[in-house]
Amino acid sequence: MKITLDELRENNGGYAWGKDAINKDDLQLINGIIERIEQTRTEQPQMLDNVVYTNEFGEYYPNAIFDGATYGDDSSALCERGSAYVFLDKNKIPRGSISGGSFPRIDKNKLRYIGKAKKLFWTFSTLGAGAHQGLYFWAEVSCFELNERSEQLKQYTEKDYNFIFVRDWGKDTSPCGYKYTITGGDTTAFKTEQELKEYLKLYEAAEEPCHLNECGTKKYWILKGEDVSVWTEEEFNKIENTIPSRLEYFNGRMVPIKYLKQGTKLYRYILRADEKRYV
Repeated sequence: MKITLDELRENNGGYAWGKDAINKDDLQLINGIIERIEQTRTEQPQMLDNVVYTNEFGEYYPNAIFDGATYGDDSSALCERGSAYVFLDKNKIPRGSISGGSFPRIDKNKLRYIGKAKKLFWTFSTLGAGAHQGLYFWAEVSCFELNERSEQLKQYTEKDYNFIFVRDWGKDTSPCGYKYTITGGDTTAFKTEQELKEYLKLYEAAEEPCHLNECGTKKYWILKGEDVSVWTEEEFNKIENTIPSRLEYFNGRMVPIKYLKQGTKLYRYILRADEKRYV
């Protein structure tokens, strides 16, 4: 997967001396690293490989980096959101230093090989270490999958759903009268239990037991929501919704709303014909 000089320059517009200062020696350095990374990949996890990772809480990291023996013991780890500096040692073996976070321990024997993936790396140019003298490039690595969710909850992850926390304030309800507040993948509040139930039904909420249940907070997985502004009534009337239309508050007033469910996404179409549109 070698690259050209023009591609290397295009990918590194922030280079300290300007992208035109990137030369053929730099290109040879980068292509040598790419070649060795790709030549050394196997179906067994190695440092720099990609891991599509879901942790026990359902948090989803499609570009995690396998880091190997991070902690200097017999365990293995990966970096959930990392950046990898790569170089070749005297034996032309790719080595790296991974930064970012966090670095959870994992059982590498549970990693399932799923193919190849392009991954972004960087190394210093032929000028050596210095501010903004790194060069970024892509290389193809082995890709693995690890889902640490319990079997009954495996489908509920951030890949396809959002999670929210619903707090029942009970006797500590605010003077505004909002008894239930929602944080996480959505932020809203409700005054009555019926309003909350309608919201949870609309978003097909599935409760997940968690330690916060003991203090009046519950965790739910809900459909991923997306707002879509509609600027004319004609356009709004053409939308074929799967859920009955309704009026809802938006920007301090009641406006017509349509919902359309597609897979695990719930689109909310908002009629904004009474507003001035700025483009």
